[in-house]
Amino acid sequence: MDELNRFLEENQEPLAKVLSSVELPVQISPWEVEYFRKWRDDYKAEWGLIEKAIEYGVSKGRGQAYRFADAVLKIWLNDGIKTPEELEEYTKKQRKQYEESQKYRNRSTRNIDTNRPPHDPHYSRSGLVELLPCPFCGCEEVVVKNQFSSKHNAYYTLVECVRCKASTRPSENFTNSNPDSEQFWKSESVLEVARLWNMRV
Repeated sequence: MDELNRFLEENQEPLAKVLSSVELPVQISPWEVEYFRKWRDDYKAEWGLIEKAIEYGVSKGRGQAYRFADAVLKIWLNDGIKTPEELEEYTKKQRKQYEESQKYRNRSTRNIDTNRPPHDPHYSRSGLVELLPCPFCGCEEVVVKNQFSSKHNAYYTLVECVRCKASTRPSENFTNSNPDSEQFWKSESVLEVARLWNMRV
């Protein structure tokens, strides 16, 4: 506890700035303080990058903000990203590489493939819908997740990054189309979450 109190005293101003920027309460619990201490003292992360990680965590849900922030921060640091500027450049580079690769693809003849094993039909990727790289970790392995709702007796969809698990909210539209069919990829359910995902980049 003494270590946490020391950390709070020495970092009160930058800590309050980060929390205020993402609209989280400035008064936080000891376990939340421990996350910040770990990010600064153990991970050696800059405050600007910590703020970006917290923004990501809040976008996943306030109840899980710190857990998701910790996960994505480790990914960024392992990739050699240390500042918000480096994160922005990394994301731009990944996006550019993706756009270049798209120039050489023939979408009209491309067959539907999957990023998951054949026995798991719930994760699919198709050339019939364009999904930009993940805006948080730059990963190009972005999939459409198809889940069954017993309440509505139909499927709803969302877009998810295979690497850091960033995702859109579930679709408000439902579909009964087979995920392997062209009709599925043209459904409002898929188009809705594709628009949501591409707006975040």
